Amino acid sequence: MIAFEADEYSGSLPGLTLDVIRTGRGFGSNIVTSYVERDITIACASTRFPMIGRTTTDDDTIIVALITSAPSSTRWCGIDLQPSSMLLYGPGAEHTGISPAGVDFTFTSLSIRALEESAEYREIDFRVPERGRVIALDSAPDTALIAGVLRAAGDQLNEGGLLLRSEDVLRSVGAMLAHEPMTSRCVGRRMTDSWSFVSVCIDYVDSQRGTLSPRGVGARLSIPELCAVAHVSERRLRNAFYDTTGVSPMRFFRLRSLTRARRLLLNARDLGGSIPDVALSVGYDHVSRFSSYYNDVYGEYPSTTMASA
Repeated sequence: MIAFEADEYSGSLPGLTLDVIRTGRGFGSNIVTSYVERDITIACASTRFPMIGRTTTDDDTIIVALITSAPSSTRWCGIDLQPSSMLLYGPGAEHTGISPAGVDFTFTSLSIRALEESAEYREIDFRVPERGRVIALDSAPDTALIAGVLRAAGDQLNEGGLLLRSEDVLRSVGAMLAHEPMTSRCVGRRMTDSWSFVSVCIDYVDSQRGTLSPRGVGARLSIPELCAVAHVSERRLRNAFYDTTGVSPMRFFRLRSLTRARRLLLNARDLGGSIPDVALSVGYDHVSRFSSYYNDVYGEYPSTTMASA
């Protein structure tokens, strides 16, 4: 079992890749506790500051997530969530989530191969969710079964151990997939298209790193530039970002640049960098403006972060 504090991070657990951007001050750290076997991961998370999250599921994996607490403004994959909401992610699905402080959830990622072996042993048929599909599951007996299993797993992980067997999870997810509720809601085409536009912009900005000018990384981007990259109108681009991230394109990339700046500040002593160096590397010519933006999100100035490293 692994427990860690998650501030801003890009990382992975078996079956999925995570990318989180902090969007404001909170009231503590994000805590993620996970149990990992070869073909299954069970994890619970408590978010204590607002963030935008992106999760990508591997091509041979599905994810089932249970929300245990959520403020009214919690929105994942274009779906407004509440306590007891459940989401099912097919292989290769991309998740974007707007999470205010105070969201708690438990999820499991399972390899399709392990599900197939478990189903064959119990002589049942199940349907693998369509690639890239994200489903909000409605109440049904089999959905309630996996919800109970995940709720128990989350409680056990928070108490320092996991008593559930992985087969219990495989069996309950397999039963749900064998009787997928017909009334479940799938993420619409608009949401899928919106994320594709946002992804193009992110890839473009990332490609600017390492060039002579840091303009693509942070404060020097322009809306017309991003519209040209995504081949959409300004209105459609703004709507795409609000659909998927809940913020404007400029605010999204500002937050993203501050995320990168925090990582650099925490390693500045080892790398011999200074606050002006960090500010310039993420696109800010004026240290005072950079420091103000940074303080708005983290509740401290860059000098404090660097001193604590």
